[in-house]
Amino acid sequence: HDDSAGSSDRTLLWMAWLFLLVGSLGSFGLYGAKVVAGSPSDAIRPSVWGKVAGSHTASVLLVRIVLVLAIGGLLLTFARRAGDVWRGAALAVSSAMVLTYSSIGHANAQDPAALWIAIDAMHLAAVALWIGGLLMLAFGTSAWLTDPATEPVVRRFSMTALVAVPVIVATGVAQTMKLAGSLDDVASTSWGRTLLVKIAAVTVLVAIGGVSQWLLRNDGPSSLKRNVLVEALIGIAVLGLAAALVTLPPQSVAASKVFTAALTADGVIADVTVTPGRVGQNEIHLVITPPGGNIAPVVSATVQAEQQAAGIDFVPATMEAIGPNHYTG
Repeated sequence: HDDSAGSSDRTLLWMAWLFLLVGSLGSFGLYGAKVVAGSPSDAIRPSVWGKVAGSHTASVLLVRIVLVLAIGGLLLTFARRAGDVWRGAALAVSSAMVLTYSSIGHANAQDPAALWIAIDAMHLAAVALWIGGLLMLAFGTSAWLTDPATEPVVRRFSMTALVAVPVIVATGVAQTMKLAGSLDDVASTSWGRTLLVKIAAVTVLVAIGGVSQWLLRNDGPSSLKRNVLVEALIGIAVLGLAAALVTLPPQSVAASKVFTAALTADGVIADVTVTPGRVGQNEIHLVITPPGGNIAPVVSATVQAEQQAAGIDFVPATMEAIGPNHYTG
């Protein structure tokens, strides 16, 4: 279509890229702030970044930032080099981007991890194709739905959505069964209740999509303007609910149980207490007794926690001295 219409679509793409960049940088920074039990201002402190950079989650988030920058480079040159090689590069980078979400979410904690990461990636990719296309049709240039020259593209997207929706449903049901353990208790957790709201929103979205399919076949793309806008807005809400699900435990959290242990090495005794001992943020106390029970001061202490059975890589804890050889973090 004409230059003004193309400019409108490019503006929408660059806005999406900017949101993606800000979101990726924010995810990395806020992850660091959470790990050190700090405030949101710690998200912009390089010293905090260094403390978490070696963890699995932080490493994947850094890879995501690199991929976002690569996507920006592709957007700069894509209009001039929209050949098969460039399309292949865009597909490869986008696929890798999807994997960065699946490899640090709930799927990564399931067994076998590779299988559930692949299923989750298929789910996210299908959602991106479907809702991403809706956003372009709803908020891009009006030429998509009014220019006869773009009608084949709209119909191709319609066929893509017909394939994507069953993939979303199948992979979503599989993940729900795996994560929830039993559908009987879904409504008893915040994760389950949020999931039910998401399912209701997706059901409405699919119903409106069915109406849009009928209108497209019978009245053409020009009849879709209102439906596409409603679908896009509901799609944004679904993405918000999906983001909320990632932050919630799928099953009921076990009751708190304070953990204590005495670790010894080279004559040094380290008494460790983790409280309240539950999923989420905990406070660690470390009391160190030097060899022979003397009161020589300890210069510094570093703590890293991991839970191999749950697939949780090491998480560093920032320790501060609160008394003689007594650290907390």
